[in-house]
Amino acid sequence: MPLWPSSSIRTRKNFNKGDFLKNLVKLEPTSLNPSLLNGERVLKWNENSPRSAIVILKVDSDGFFLSWKNRPGKTLRFLDISCIRDTRTGRYTVSPKYPQVRKRISSKYGCHEDKTVRICYGNDFVNNKFLNFTFSSKHVAKIWCDEILKVAYSLYNLNGSIERFLKKAHTKLLLESVESVRSQHVLQIKYLEELFGLNREDSSKLKKALNVYGVRISKQRIPINVSTNTNQSKKCIKIKHFTLEKLIKVYRHLTVNPELDKIFARICEEKKQYLKPNQFVDGLNNVTPEDLEILNQKEPSTTDDESRPCGLASHKRLFRHYISEKGLPVKLDKLDLCDMTKPLANYFINSSHNTYLTGDQLTSESSSEMFYYALLC
Repeated sequence: MPLWPSSSIRTRKNFNKGDFLKNLVKLEPTSLNPSLLNGERVLKWNENSPRSAIVILKVDSDGFFLSWKNRPGKTLRFLDISCIRDTRTGRYTVSPKYPQVRKRISSKYGCHEDKTVRICYGNDFVNNKFLNFTFSSKHVAKIWCDEILKVAYSLYNLNGSIERFLKKAHTKLLLESVESVRSQHVLQIKYLEELFGLNREDSSKLKKALNVYGVRISKQRIPINVSTNTNQSKKCIKIKHFTLEKLIKVYRHLTVNPELDKIFARICEEKKQYLKPNQFVDGLNNVTPEDLEILNQKEPSTTDDESRPCGLASHKRLFRHYISEKGLPVKLDKLDLCDMTKPLANYFINSSHNTYLTGDQLTSESSSEMFYYALLC
């Protein structure tokens, strides 16, 4: 069993494992190939199912989700890219078991191994599932195979700030929105409740927070089953009114940050509402001169909070610093892998005598695939 990911990389001549890891795991914002952003028309199939469908496969601009949809009106499906464990192409893919699927692939794409990308995903390294997409050409399949794996193991994406993960949550909400009978893109309230982990008793807090920031809840008729043209009335909000900025405000309204309140109270003198620049610098550890830029950013007025004077930081501005990259307890540059070019024996590997097991120690099967995942993680 080969120990390194993407077969398109594995089969190259003069392949250097260190160079591969150095290029794969980078601490920088994701830069996606235009093919992923614009989308590709591909054939989606499962080796254990007789069904297959032509879908439009694409990735959002931040590299958070892989999404596909077979035709207008159908439900959009998506996968969190951070759950992807491996991408394979070429001889490391599989063939469909059902003859009708094999016939459709061969008639449209010919030899499909080099044109197919097999995606392995799961919440852990044991319980994995697979997706298969066949592209129009070998070149395009290779691009997708390499790019998706690069995004999945991006240190920048896996170690982001609270603000970045809120942006990811907002992207997910956009993908979960649907078009109502009135041709308006709406989002069911249940997805917001799931996002914040609220039960029915706490749903009133969400409604209050949405109302404070001008997001109105209304009942909308949305499609439940497109094939039978079935609609149902659900509590929704208009997604165009629920921007990322409003999501951050609702998050601040719903979450309690006593540690931030204590920091603000400790730094601030005589229970004032604002921090002076010297208080801000002295009160926070490892504050750089660049952090003072947040004091000069304009803070919008709200009904219960006047605009702060220029050069002072309010509790709200301290919160925004707290959830930003500059507020991370460990700076991102500390996570960067400096040198991954040495032989494999020079590094510690997260492995043990039970690594080969796919589940529990007594009843599970053994597989060399598990060593592959241990090296990859």
